Amino acid sequence: MVVSLSSIVVQNRYSLIFVAFLFFLLLIVCAIPLVISNSIDISVWFNNHHTYILDKFLSYVTILCENLVYLSILFALYFIAKVKILDIKMDLFYTIFVSFCLSSAVVHLIKRVIVSNNFRPIVVLNDLYPGIHLNTVDGVKMLYNYSFPSGHSALGFIVITAILLCYKPNIAMTIFLLIFALSISVSRVYLLQHFYRDVYVGGLIGMFMTIVSFIVVLFIKGNMSCILANRQ
Repeated sequence: MVVSLSSIVVQNRYSLIFVAFLFFLLLIVCAIPLVISNSIDISVWFNNHHTYILDKFLSYVTILCENLVYLSILFALYFIAKVKILDIKMDLFYTIFVSFCLSSAVVHLIKRVIVSNNFRPIVVLNDLYPGIHLNTVDGVKMLYNYSFPSGHSALGFIVITAILLCYKPNIAMTIFLLIFALSISVSRVYLLQHFYRDVYVGGLIGMFMTIVSFIVVLFIKGNMSCILANRQ
């Protein structure tokens, strides 16, 4: 029997409804800073509140969503799920992997084709305020172009969305995962790598693509199981 998309949505309706609610909540709540202020002022505010502890913490946090580190963790997750060292579902790996591919394609299409001439905060702020002192963090390589949207933010929200879809979420898990994803996004603004609008849109792209990927993965998995069963 062929598995339909509607049946997958119905079977996973509670987790999908929860994540959809979270998506629209973040869409509205995280838009408030853009309504009452703007991305440039937000970047200046973050830059004026650098501390030694935040410099160290956020410079390490942001590394988690560098592509090579992210893929290394992802394939470690695959190995753990495959050999059943921990109770990790293969659906989680496939959802994150497909989301990574889709989100990366969308983010880079926007960055390099649609709005390719989009400078990073360090360039824009120096142009707007000549002679301004900008705090930077030792060891963090500054980037100058392709600011919008944030790929790091997208990858951070992919992880938490996939976990919430693949496992029964609770309040504690949701709060912890949100803190993780928001820390990634904040690190990008704090380190002058992105404007607030970049991480806002990047996070929404990551969440949306993960919802799509989750449904697609279950659709393919369900129909592949039916095909293999019919061959036996």
